[in-house]
Amino acid sequence: MKPAVLCWCRHLSALSLSLCAWPVLALQSSPPGAATPFVCGGIGQSEQLQLKALRPAYSLWVSTVSLAGGAFLSDARLRVSAEGEAAPRVDLRMDGPWCLLALPPGRYRVEASLNGQSAPAQTLAVPAEGLVEALLRLPVPVELSPERAASGAR
Repeated sequence: MKPAVLCWCRHLSALSLSLCAWPVLALQSSPPGAATPFVCGGIGQSEQLQLKALRPAYSLWVSTVSLAGGAFLSDARLRVSAEGEAAPRVDLRMDGPWCLLALPPGRYRVEASLNGQSAPAQTLAVPAEGLVEALLRLPVPVELSPERAASGAR
């Protein structure tokens, strides 16, 4: 096998082992055999811990937050396109504020939108090894529950 193939095999093995070690939670994941494997979620501490443990198997970590205050945002539409390609490699609605994607090395444009508002697109380089992060700040208002507002949360 070529080194790149071995690298992806290592990532998929790590993903398989990581998934076996955690209880099944309601994470959103790509269908088997997807061209770009992904897993999204991050609502609640257990999902956040699970996604953090899965990071070594992925090359891109996307977070969506509100521009005002930095609160995590769910249900954003995420689009990831490879440089020079017209059709996006990924076009999905995120089931939580975090999404991990297994992209091959290259340059990508990452975009997110929610309720008709868009975050500034980011162009980034995904390395052959390691994880690159994209923090997408969306200009949407965030409403807190009365309990959270009383606690001083933003």
